[in-house]
Amino acid sequence: MPPLIEALKDPNSKVRSSASEALGSFPKDDRALSALIEVISDSDIEVRRATVISLGRMGQGDAGVEELIRQKFNDEDSLIKSNALIALALMGIYEDSTIPKLAEALGSPKEATAKAAGRALASIGPEKPELVLPLLIKALDDRESNAPKYALPALRKMKKAASSALPKIASMFSDADPSTRSEILDTVSALDEKGDYSLPIFIKSLDSDDPIDRKEALIGLLKFRSNWRDFIVPLLRTLDDPDVENRLVVVGILKNIINDSDHAAGALISLTDDQDIRVKNSAISALSQSKSPSKEILLALGKTVNDKDHRVRIATIGSLRRLGMDTPDTVIPILSDALGTENYDPAKRLIKAALEELEMTKQGTSRKN
Repeated sequence: MPPLIEALKDPNSKVRSSASEALGSFPKDDRALSALIEVISDSDIEVRRATVISLGRMGQGDAGVEELIRQKFNDEDSLIKSNALIALALMGIYEDSTIPKLAEALGSPKEATAKAAGRALASIGPEKPELVLPLLIKALDDRESNAPKYALPALRKMKKAASSALPKIASMFSDADPSTRSEILDTVSALDEKGDYSLPIFIKSLDSDDPIDRKEALIGLLKFRSNWRDFIVPLLRTLDDPDVENRLVVVGILKNIINDSDHAAGALISLTDDQDIRVKNSAISALSQSKSPSKEILLALGKTVNDKDHRVRIATIGSLRRLGMDTPDTVIPILSDALGTENYDPAKRLIKAALEELEMTKQGTSRKN
């Protein structure tokens, strides 16, 4: 934070403006607050505009800051007046009659103003849903401005109270720009408890050219994994997603449904051949969640336990050990064979420890029978 405070004195007004805006994102700090108060009368209008909002974000509970912001209602600049209204709302100070003006600010050409208005409405919405929700839904129609982009996070904060906005939000997806699409994906996931609106969007997004769209869709599908029958076919098409992070999320989904879907085990087996070791080892680990490992699962792990990379072998040993707790007779031979060829001492020790544990499990099972 000190470098930002120093940047408020920079001769370049753009640097001062950026520093002022950035300081508003920090928790309340007396040094930063004092520095912002000093630049509220900066010679550059953009610095003053940014500072008004930052004071509102940082000055909650400070009567002196509140009074300083109120003075800006007499400013000649209409945007500073609007920012002052937003700043007070960010401090929790507003009248019901000012809420429509906050909603109007969502469409401001100044992104900092629109974003701050969204934050203010997000804090008011849960307390005044009957006043805020209709205005946010109306803002979604203003496709030529920032309004939809910053109305969506405010709707997310309202949770169930905003569920009536789902049809309109879902209808926006196809024509939205990339940043708004991302907000739409997050919002339908937060508001839609059954998946009626979000699942079709997530499934469509799996074919997006944008890796971020695909990742957010995959993360959204995790929430609705009990609906796996609705998306398993398009999900299988993502096994070769070029983005490693996305394939890791795919593994996470498949891991959660491995005992429900036959397709899940097969897909995870194919991912044990992935070129990225993180995906490969994640798939190996996920296979250990199978309650009744198939012959194909055991064959796949029998292959990876002899992989040339000792990290893969170690991951496989752990997986086989977990599976062997329920089916020691099928796992012990695989680990015994691996022990005969293993030349990496840490892996060899893990195999011996696993075999000892599984032999004890096997004996305990025999005594019970």
